[in-house]
Parts: sequence; C-alpha cells; structure tokens
Amino acid sequence: MKETVSRFAVSSARSSNVPQSRICAEFAGAWRIVVVGMVGIAVAPLVVFQYAFSAFIAPFQSSFGWGRPAIQLAFSFFFAGITIASLAVGWLHRRFGLRRVTLTSLVGSVTVWTLFPLIGKSVWSLYLFAFCVPILSMGTLQITWFSLTILWFENRRGLALAAVLCGTAITATAVPSYVTWIIDRWGWQVAGASLAVFPLCISLPLTMLWFKIPAGSTNPSSKHGCTPEHRFILSIREPRYWIIACATSLATACSLSIVSIAVPILRDRGMSSLDAAAIVGVYGIAIFVGRLSAGYLVDRVWAPGIVSFMISLPAIACALLASGTGPDAMLLVISMALLGAGTGAELDSAAYLLSRYLCKDHFQRLFGTLASCCSVACMLAPLAFGRFYQSSGTYTSTLAVSCGLFLVASLLLLTLGRYPTEETVS
Repeated sequence: MKETVSRFAVSSARSSNVPQSRICAEFAGAWRIVVVGMVGIAVAPLVVFQYAFSAFIAPFQSSFGWGRPAIQLAFSFFFAGITIASLAVGWLHRRFGLRRVTLTSLVGSVTVWTLFPLIGKSVWSLYLFAFCVPILSMGTLQITWFSLTILWFENRRGLALAAVLCGTAITATAVPSYVTWIIDRWGWQVAGASLAVFPLCISLPLTMLWFKIPAGSTNPSSKHGCTPEHRFILSIREPRYWIIACATSLATACSLSIVSIAVPILRDRGMSSLDAAAIVGVYGIAIFVGRLSAGYLVDRVWAPGIVSFMISLPAIACALLASGTGPDAMLLVISMALLGAGTGAELDSAAYLLSRYLCKDHFQRLFGTLASCCSVACMLAPLAFGRFYQSSGTYTSTLAVSCGLFLVASLLLLTLGRYPTEETVS
C-alpha cells in the first residue's frame, strides 16, 4: 500500500512542479500536430480496415460462399503485414525522414483502397489484399504520429498522445455505419473503393500543410559513454519493456479480434445489420472517452495503475457478451461501451509508458518492436478464435478466453514499479 501511494505521489509531484503557462504553451504551439496526427490515424488504412472489416463479412459470404473462419483468417495476413511494416518503417524514418515517408505512404493509402474491388473469387485474393494494406501504407502507422507527438510534447504528453489516437474513435464511430450504408445501396466493391477519398482529400493536404519537425530535434547521439546502438540494446533487455509489450499485445489482440467479429456477434443475437453497426458505433464513442480520460490521468497519477484499470473493463464486456443470448439492446450497448473504453487505453498508453520508463531517443525502434509483438499476437488470435467458432458454432469460447487474457494484461502492468529518474533513462 505504501509503495502504491509513493508511485502516485512521485507522478503527481512531477506534474505539479510544471508551470501551467508552460503546459498551455505546449498545446498553443503544437495543436496542429495533434490535429494532423488525429486525422492521419483516423483515415489510415491500418485503422479503417480493422473497423470496416466486420461489415464486409456477410457480403463476402453471399458473394463468394466463404465461411466466417476463412474470412476471419484475413486478419492473420493483415497482422503479418503489420509485423513487417512496423520493423521496416523505423529504418525508413531514420533514412528518409518522418515527413517524406508519411507523404509517400499517404499516396500508398489511396492505392490500397483503389485495389479493393479487385478481390476475386479466391479467398487468397482477400489474404493478399489484407497483407498489402499495412505494407503500402506503413508510414501512416501509429508509430509515425506518436513519434511526431513525442517530439513536440513533454509535460502533457499523455493527453496529447490520447488526443492523437482519438482518430481511431472517429473511425470506429463512423466507418461501420458508413460502410454498411454504402454496401446496402451500391455493393461492397463501391464501399471499399470509396474509402480512398479520405486519405486523398483530408489527410494528404493536412500533412503537407502542418506536418513539421520541431527546431532543434536531432538524431539520437551518444550519451554517458554509450553508443546509440548499445543504449537501444540495453533498453530492449529491460524486463519492464517486455512487461509493457506482453500486456499491450494480449489486450490489443483480444480487442481487435472481437472488433473484427462484432457485427456477426450482434447479428447472432438477433440484431439487424444496421442496428448492429449502430451499436458498434457506441464502441467508437467509448474509445474517445476512454482515451481522453486515460490521457488526462496518466499525466497526473501513476500511469500503470490507470491503464490496468482501463484494460480490465473489456474483461467485463466479454463476460456480459458471453452470458447473454437474446437481443438485449441495452446490455449490448453497455458491453460495446466497456470494450471501447478499455480499447482506448492500449497503444497510446503503451507509447506513453515506453517514453517514461525507457530511453526516449530510441522510441521509434522500441515502439516498432512492440508493435511487431502486438502484430504477431493479433496474427495468431484469429487462428485460435476461428478454431473456437468452428468447433462450437458460437463466439462464447472466444469471449471467455478474451476475458481471461484482458485480466492477465491488467495485472501485468501493476508490476512496473516507479518511474525511473531522467538520468536513468537518458
């Protein structure tokens, strides 16, 4: 108990010693960075694919006769692509710069969606498309927007990262209903191709105008007699790094797997496709609330405690979804809200924890490796969950296992201990 109180005290003292004028100056000078990052994440194919995918499951079944487990397997190929992209993009950033890689990848994002209607009768065409989504748009991965935000923010970094990642809340709220509406009127091909409009007309112009690196930012240099490569190796050997990576991987894999089958889960409970998409939209609103709440609190109190609590909420959601059988709209809305609130505290909190516990100079490489770990977990989860559905014909086993893994991830974060001093992580 005394240890927990001291953790909260250390974090609160660090925040309270910063003049309010300096905190306000951060947002006054860099609000455009937050906006361009939020929009960049909202329209990134990586994010849009995740939240639009469940709306395409029924059309794929009716058009090609594919089964749900075969369709869900596309997520394994998708996350295999993310694994490669996460490791490669850090090197590209160092070689060509954040801005150039991002602009090139936004062009790749437009290309991704123009290729969507080419998905054909073979399910392997879906797998190839899913694999290429993150490869062609790797510069729009979260690591890009997080790296840019961390360069601009120090005292309210948690809130800034949360605000940037609220772009996924916009996507989760709007995209399922938008895609379902387009599919009902013009078919799945038009719905997929229409998604190219958003990176082309919104994110690309904003990035060209507002994507800037702060003056004085330099590449990592040698400090305390250590080469940058040696300091990166020391950081990645830290047990706390792997605690953060494991907790984030478990929570992210479960969250995204459930989101990918959210519409089918709700339709199995007797909801129409439009009603199911609307309820999934509640998930997006909850992400927005969860992210901002977590971002506000981690700047003021011990961050692992806050994130641990937030990640436990989806465990309750999974228990509620697994226990019911009928179309109880209120129960389903509450479940989606709890799932969204917890999902809102994962990747942005992982970025925050890495920047506080480990060397900030190597954030891109550390987060890229963490993102690859998450991708491997997310690649394996659909395989396991698809088997569960195939053997039982329901999603009850998937929900029960996810509930347990969310609780494990929550408990892992409580072992991180106090924040290290600046001298320790520099």
